[in-house]
Amino acid sequence: MMIMNVIPYKGTNGLASDGYQLWVVFIYALKRGKRPAYPPKSASRTFPPDTSLLTLDGFTPANFSVGVEILNDDTTPMEFVVNTLTQHLQISREDAFKMMLEIHGKGGVIVPLEDMKSAVSIAHRIAEEVQAHHHRLVCRAVNV
Repeated sequence: MMIMNVIPYKGTNGLASDGYQLWVVFIYALKRGKRPAYPPKSASRTFPPDTSLLTLDGFTPANFSVGVEILNDDTTPMEFVVNTLTQHLQISREDAFKMMLEIHGKGGVIVPLEDMKSAVSIAHRIAEEVQAHHHRLVCRAVNV
């Protein structure tokens, strides 16, 4: 396991392993250059909590009318997001993982739902769980 932690890897989605970050610091040390800032700047995209993804290009699904909007932040653990999506949206763990990566990479996602009542209910339950665990993930019901 220790060996796996020092293998440098930077995926196409911008996520880097601990080994990658370790090697960046090591190479700077060898060159006797200025050490990069730590912790390294996040590779994920974030928006201010009051941002509406409906107003941004590329976020609104085709034929969208109602759903929930989830915004990325730099502190909520990815595993928490996957578990929350799985539990509250009743999607598979694999689909929740893909959605979490989309949230992390794009800065947020809009999930279409059947009606405003279910959107409000789901957004409320997710927000309660986020607050109970002291995270900053933003989830709210939205419609056009």
